[in-house]
Amino acid sequence: MSLKNLILVSAATVGTLLTVHSGSAQAQQSVMVAGDSISAGFLQPSYRRPLLDELASYGCDVSMVGDQTMNNFDFRSPVANPGNFEDGFSPNNGYDTDHQAFPAIRADQLADGVSNFPYVVDPIADFVSLQQPDFLLVHLGTNDMGAAFRASLDSDAEINAWVDETINDMRRFIDTSIDAHNNPSLLKILVANFIPYARETITPRQMVVAERTSDLYSQRLESLVLDMADPRVLIVDVATGFDPVSMTLEGIHPNTTGEQHMAGAFLPILRGAGLCPTTPTVNSPAVGASVTGDTALLEWSSNGLSVSRWRVRVGDTQSGSSNTYFDSGNLPGNTSSISITGLPADESNVFVSLQYTSSGSTDLVLSSFISQPGPGEIEIPDMNFPLPANGIPSSAVNFSWDSNGSAAIDWWVRIGSTFGGTEYLDSGRLDDPSTRAVSASGLPTNGSTVFLELNWKTPAGPWGTRNFIYGPASSSIPDKVLQSGDWYQIGLPYDPGSANTVEDVFGDALPANLYGIDWIVFEYQLHPTNQNLDANVPLDLSDTVEVGRGYWIQHFLGSPVTLEAPSGAVPVASNVSGSEVAACATPSRCYAIDLDEDVDENINFGGRFRMLSYPFVESTTPADMRVTAPTSVGCSSGTHCSLSEASSNDLFFETVYRLVPGTLIYDFIGPSSGTLNAWDAFWAVQISDAQGQGSALILSEP
Repeated sequence: MSLKNLILVSAATVGTLLTVHSGSAQAQQSVMVAGDSISAGFLQPSYRRPLLDELASYGCDVSMVGDQTMNNFDFRSPVANPGNFEDGFSPNNGYDTDHQAFPAIRADQLADGVSNFPYVVDPIADFVSLQQPDFLLVHLGTNDMGAAFRASLDSDAEINAWVDETINDMRRFIDTSIDAHNNPSLLKILVANFIPYARETITPRQMVVAERTSDLYSQRLESLVLDMADPRVLIVDVATGFDPVSMTLEGIHPNTTGEQHMAGAFLPILRGAGLCPTTPTVNSPAVGASVTGDTALLEWSSNGLSVSRWRVRVGDTQSGSSNTYFDSGNLPGNTSSISITGLPADESNVFVSLQYTSSGSTDLVLSSFISQPGPGEIEIPDMNFPLPANGIPSSAVNFSWDSNGSAAIDWWVRIGSTFGGTEYLDSGRLDDPSTRAVSASGLPTNGSTVFLELNWKTPAGPWGTRNFIYGPASSSIPDKVLQSGDWYQIGLPYDPGSANTVEDVFGDALPANLYGIDWIVFEYQLHPTNQNLDANVPLDLSDTVEVGRGYWIQHFLGSPVTLEAPSGAVPVASNVSGSEVAACATPSRCYAIDLDEDVDENINFGGRFRMLSYPFVESTTPADMRVTAPTSVGCSSGTHCSLSEASSNDLFFETVYRLVPGTLIYDFIGPSSGTLNAWDAFWAVQISDAQGQGSALILSEP
């Protein structure tokens, strides 16, 4: 079976894969899905169907529990709208459809119960007490945000207050569910963050507010789980990669693609938490455990599965390919432990991908633990985003910080034009210790300095304070030094606008009157019908230089030349289409380079070299590079592929090549190592099956 992360088996395979039966007495584990219509189903079966299909394909025998069975019902008016079963998803089709989700319900209502006529919903604790699930899957908050928009959700005070209230509701939901279980040590609660709220009926301004609020809620929810440090409570990242344009019916309820995305986010966490008996699991550090210092011994078990190869990656996201901190590379099948190095040791949630190959197929499970400061390390909070050195990125920002292990019980944030000023935000006393982010808007983008005061209080001490100084929105593009006589592959890390000729871009550093004599720029041009006629072509001073395209440059002026972005240079804007957003690690800083341009689509080339370039300032890694196409191309995420997947599907070679200046040696970047930096251009190879697919290379800035 191929690598599973975000894409699931097609509906056509349901008949052959489905082995889960309603009310099975032999169910090894029981699963309760709790939430609103996103979990119950609205004109769609919900993510429960693809999740059941996928669990069945792994041979996981589960029983779904809850006192609800249908979807499309309205708990506020059950007589008028009693619900139904979606076509192909009912007990008659062999599905166990029991659940504990109620359309239109809010987090506080499911936590505390609803007693108003004509419908009564008991508190979640009552359902847990009755059903005693082994796993509780939760996605809540959409109706809470809808209610806030109907009332008022506009100012920073209202955004922060809504997030505070909803986080408190979620904490109460989690705590009462644990308390209601007969054997709480066996209960696992998987808490999903927030799929973006993009209801079609809200205004454009509300859409911006919704995005900021959704992001802040997801940040705070992860901080809540981090602060609990409870191995029974796991965060599930359904937000990353979820595109409300292509993955919902109307900006809220997932369509088939969205359901698959959500199920694919829950799946590796469920399996890694021990749902399926013959699935490998990480034994130590246990899920949710704390690790002190920057190293840890990771130990795992195959649980009886015959494994020929392992790979361990440790990173800062649940992508399954994140290796921010550690990548073991391939390990022999008899390996069961490895020492992890490079952990952040700042009280961060770090995610472990345990990849394994069995019977020729590769798969993975996910785990996570908390990285704490080591003995003697100063436990002082620090800003996480934005970093002061990078400036204020826009007029509206979610500011987040790391506690770095400090035992803070209260926080207070002031943001103004002077130290201690509050023109932009005065958070007031934040008495939730898990708070790690606040939202502020109205920030200046005219170059004015912004001051942030972060205050925290520990149980035994006075208030601590750190001040952070932010400059204007960051457009600080690094210089590029060109040594005399060396060839460079080069591209633009800024948008040149109309000043986009060779002379405009390079003429300030290199004299135009010596062009073609002491310096030259070449472009690698593709012949439309004959690959053997591809050639490096010298450009004229009046020829244009394009973002995303790579060039050769060389000079013989005798001393180094420094290329600088022009004053007021504009950062490259994201250009991805709605269908490509899901491939972006950072949708707002994401660029798609067309791989089908300049060639005859009727001619199937065996491979096509082209010189491309990285368009952003902050470095990126192959983990954030994707190849995408308008239709499914056989990769784990459907229409977009990792570099390795793109290579195995004959779309795009998994390695790109960047010349080391002053040598005839190339850096190999990908599929899991190397970086691309500002000004970098590189060779890339499109493989034959990509021809005519409308494919694109997606590059994301962190």
